[in-house]
Amino acid sequence: MLSMKLRFDMRKVIRQEIDIPWNAHTVKEYLWRPVQMTQLGKESTKDLNTGEIDKIYETLNRHLNERTGVHIAFPSNEPNFLDTDYQEYAMA
Repeated sequence: MLSMKLRFDMRKVIRQEIDIPWNAHTVKEYLWRPVQMTQLGKESTKDLNTGEIDKIYETLNRHLNERTGVHIAFPSNEPNFLDTDYQEYAMA
């Protein structure tokens, strides 16, 4: 994979102006895992207990809410939230 071999993130390979939709994988790798590594020093989500998951969620939720105004209750029962177009969801 290009990004793995050359250490380029998506914005370096594709113009920064291109809208790249979020999915479960990109949320985990680009949002969740960096916070997890910084706060807890754990690489695998399998190693997390409930309290640690809550701690990571609170950090992400606070940041995303401040930046976008979007808040998702955790756990969320929103069907296919990550597959929903962000603009449609944010406007609802």
